[in-house]
Amino acid sequence: MTEQRQEHEPGKCFCGRCTLRARRLAATLYGFIGREPDGITTDVKAWCPWCARFHSHGDNTSKPGDVLHRFPHCPGSNSPHRPTGYLIAVTNIPYSTVRSRMRTSTADQWAAIRHGETSPAIERLRSQQLPLISDELHGAGGDDTLLRHLKNTDH
Repeated sequence: MTEQRQEHEPGKCFCGRCTLRARRLAATLYGFIGREPDGITTDVKAWCPWCARFHSHGDNTSKPGDVLHRFPHCPGSNSPHRPTGYLIAVTNIPYSTVRSRMRTSTADQWAAIRHGETSPAIERLRSQQLPLISDELHGAGGDDTLLRHLKNTDH
């Protein structure tokens, strides 16, 4: 009698052991709380560096400081996040603050990504840095006083 064995591998098996392994291997993305068009419901938007778009995750209960383990909504099956998913570290920065600062993939670029293709423009989109460490978001208002102080201080 031969016994069929399930393949234990993150992304193919979702048993407790494989899910835990996926979490340990997963990349961490930043999440931003955003409001849905109804103005009441919130969810977490995570910037996906693979398809250069924001993915919506969450269940209206996520708050800053939460860490979510989710699987991507990327097109096609060639996303490096597909086998393990990713962790989303929910920030206190509103989605509305970062949304307009990121260039997202066009419909044609998204289709190319789905088919495993890339281009210099897609690679530029993928290499964008989130504006998480901008002075504006952390109260410095563009003033480099602290930076000058650190350069002139013996540590």
